[in-house]
Amino acid sequence: MFRKLQVVEKGTDFRKATSIASFPIPEHVESGRVLVRNHYAGVNATDINSIQNLYGPQYTVPYDLGLEALGEVVCIGDGVQDVAVGDYVAVYWPGGYSEYQDVPAEACQRVPSLDPKYLAINVSGLTAAVSLGELCRPKPSDTALVTAAGGGTGSIAVQLLKKKYGCQRVVGTCGTPEKAEFLRSIGCDEVLFYKKPADELAADMRRAAPNGFDVVYESVGGLLQRLAVEHLAPHGRLVFIGGISGYKDGSAWRRPTDAVDTSSTDYALLHNNFLLRRSAAVSGFLLPHFRSVIPTYFADLVQRLDAGALHVRCDPEGLRNGLENVADAVDYLHSGVSYGKNVVRLV
Repeated sequence: MFRKLQVVEKGTDFRKATSIASFPIPEHVESGRVLVRNHYAGVNATDINSIQNLYGPQYTVPYDLGLEALGEVVCIGDGVQDVAVGDYVAVYWPGGYSEYQDVPAEACQRVPSLDPKYLAINVSGLTAAVSLGELCRPKPSDTALVTAAGGGTGSIAVQLLKKKYGCQRVVGTCGTPEKAEFLRSIGCDEVLFYKKPADELAADMRRAAPNGFDVVYESVGGLLQRLAVEHLAPHGRLVFIGGISGYKDGSAWRRPTDAVDTSSTDYALLHNNFLLRRSAAVSGFLLPHFRSVIPTYFADLVQRLDAGALHVRCDPEGLRNGLENVADAVDYLHSGVSYGKNVVRLV
């Protein structure tokens, strides 16, 4: 038997919404699929959205939870060629909070070992790498801004912007001196603390980038997103990969007319006017829409990580053991003190 975490009641209370269930370990898998024994599962801010079924198809409860895992292939179906039994793989497929997982072979990317650092470059790393490469296309002359830069995806975005794309200046936002020190160590040229009044934060942005930001990697939403739009440079590109500030209270999913601290139509017009006057662009991003390019970007991330050109931090305070403690791990990720990648050990 194996166990997995499932959503049994849609809602915003993670503990109330989820339950652990037991199932027989499959003896075989269908053609094109593999069975993975998961050793680690990745914790993501969007787990809060998943228990509300805010993404993709509308599932009927109970449904599986979790975006990603790291494990060993223990069985393969007919026609599978890219992975073999015994391979270590990073899995990107719904249902990662599971001790065993039956997934399509294309959802697996081979990794050298079961070191959780390879989980840190899976969803978090791919989101940064693919969105920047496919939508923002940074240049060496660019000044870039990364919000929530101390998080699992933001910290990778900082390094890619600085080291892969050679941006002349990379600015990051965070909330604590500890995170600021970490960000400077991975290449941030300047760190802005976001816990201050809007006018002060806006002044900090103007000082950090007098000519505006050419590239913005945005994952917070709310005030930070608005200020980032207002400080885009001509031809600036902002990619919006999430709105963590509004996940718990649901504000990230409200229409602008319902959003806190906005004034209905004026809010949308304000954004449109800033974009129009600067020939700037704001793009949304969801990783599943880019599955065809994942193998290329993942291979590059592994190469950079193994060569020491990319550094990831698996937050030791965020590590939890067992499916029983996934809720604690999710709470810690949203606490504001976590930085780097948070994982749950399953084995």
